[in-house]
Amino acid sequence: MVNILKLIPIIIGVVQSIEVLLPAGSSKDKLEAALKAVESIYGAIGEGVPAATKFIAVVVAALHSLGLFVHKKV
Repeated sequence: MVNILKLIPIIIGVVQSIEVLLPAGSSKDKLEAALKAVESIYGAIGEGVPAATKFIAVVVAALHSLGLFVHKKV
């Protein structure tokens, strides 16, 4: 199992990339994509999935509050 702390910069980058690639995607789909991307790079994160999931939620909320993720109405 990989130490989640080592994944912090990777998770932030993955979350930002997914938002650019899938701006209209559902939150659930984006979360699953982020977890799969991190896992594909670093192998099984196993028991770290709950921690990674919570951290992804924190990153997304922070980027939203900073105005970096702005959803345009179509």
